Amino acid sequence: MKCFKEYDVKGKNVFISGPMTGIPHYNVEKFAAVHAELKEAGAKRIYDPAIEWLLNEYEDKGHECYMRKSTRLLADTRVGNKPVYDVVVVLDGWGNSKGARAEIEVAKACGVDVIYTVPTKEVEEAESLDEFANNLSDGDLATAFAEAIKIVYNGGNHDYEA
Repeated sequence: MKCFKEYDVKGKNVFISGPMTGIPHYNVEKFAAVHAELKEAGAKRIYDPAIEWLLNEYEDKGHECYMRKSTRLLADTRVGNKPVYDVVVVLDGWGNSKGARAEIEVAKACGVDVIYTVPTKEVEEAESLDEFANNLSDGDLATAFAEAIKIVYNGGNHDYEA
């Protein structure tokens, strides 16, 4: 497991993932704090879904709308068929977020590095993320996978840069 503080983000395109739905103020404060740290550490480009929400004037377009956009961004490629984003930085609490779990799976499937701001107890207790995933109930895993597939194959605008 890679931790945020041990990963060099300088010059990299970074995607922030974490729980928003059901969190007061959609977890904007936590996203903003990590965004500031990434900027200070020299990240080249940062996609911050909290900024996306703020730019839409706090409009709740529905979880599915935001997830279509985020997973399409993660699956998008640039010259040489390389992913647009080099790394996904995952906020604490991701294990309770259907959206963050889907983003992590899409990122891994697309060859994007995944790092964590704070190691969660569940990940620390598992010897690997694969073991953690294997410990999820079949229902949880099937739901996360189905959500990721549904989201990736739906249309949506993906032209956004923070």
